[in-house]
Amino acid sequence: MPFGLIQVPWECVLQTTYSGEAWEPEQLLPLAATGKIRVETNCITLADVPKAYDRLDRGEQEVGCLVAVP
Repeated sequence: MPFGLIQVPWECVLQTTYSGEAWEPEQLLPLAATGKIRVETNCITLADVPKAYDRLDRGEQEVGCLVAVP
């Protein structure tokens, strides 16, 4: 996707994930498939998102990813 100062609207935010090197998924996926890696997730409602941001800002989030579920 082209990106530059005048190529996207001012309100536009482009974001990507940080996942490391391209070869890492080749090693990670087999480990996950065999259960050697576990991802902790905490599902929250959309109404709980503002409170979750507050916890993140204060550094109080537990281990794992927050997933907002509609």
